[in-house]
Amino acid sequence: MVTTLGGSGPYNVSGVQFDFIANNPFYPTPGYIPFVLLGNQPIYQNLYNDVSEVLVPPWDADLPMLLDRNHPVRVALRDNDLLDFTPKSPLWMTFCMGDEQVDFRNAIVAWIVYKLIRRSPAPVIPLFLGPGDHGDCALPSLVLGKLLFDAQRIE
Repeated sequence: MVTTLGGSGPYNVSGVQFDFIANNPFYPTPGYIPFVLLGNQPIYQNLYNDVSEVLVPPWDADLPMLLDRNHPVRVALRDNDLLDFTPKSPLWMTFCMGDEQVDFRNAIVAWIVYKLIRRSPAPVIPLFLGPGDHGDCALPSLVLGKLLFDAQRIE
């Protein structure tokens, strides 16, 4: 059985990750927001009527509209949560407590959902890689993933 490594990811984009970005006035990578908006608009076609509604200053005046839990952006985020499946093979989810880009609680919420709610028959293991930030966590996650995949390679 193949074991999968899921890095520190936004598994719960409509909950943990959304709140982490929306409630953090110093969020260091706001560049993710246009990717989400522009990437989902062609799919849902109702996130905004014109891109100037969400990307032109004063963005802070438009933010309350986006915080509505039934706003099309929130609906699109819920559709893209990674919580609606049950892992059938082992899954390791790495995270660092100081990740300033992807809240570590995404991995914890996903673990709770996969193991306690969806009752995954496969092991689902959150792997704490230390107190570091996103950059500190990246290299150990990549090395661990490479070692894991190499160990499972079929000759």
